[in-house]
Amino acid sequence: IWDTACQWLKENTDAWKSWVPDQTVCAVGKGLVDLQGNFVMQRDSAVNCGVCPPGFASQKQGATRVCSPCEAGFYQNSFRASSCTACELGSITSEPGSVTCRPC
Repeated sequence: IWDTACQWLKENTDAWKSWVPDQTVCAVGKGLVDLQGNFVMQRDSAVNCGVCPPGFASQKQGATRVCSPCEAGFYQNSFRASSCTACELGSITSEPGSVTCRPC
């Protein structure tokens, strides 16, 4: 009976695939991670989702999201952010992934 069940599963993935949650469809505030917990940019390299840390923002990429570092001139100081904030006039960040801005 197990062989028959296995064969049916292999031949009918469209019938059951929607029942199984996809661990690589990340919600806002999260991004793709690999087996070691490192953030990755490609879904085929991912096994799960992780919370975006400060300095990163959760950006939509197709059907999922990735944690992208904030560009120079922008910062993010909280977890689960979906966008980065521009530095105020008179301050700057010189490196991507900054959590604060510094005076010029």
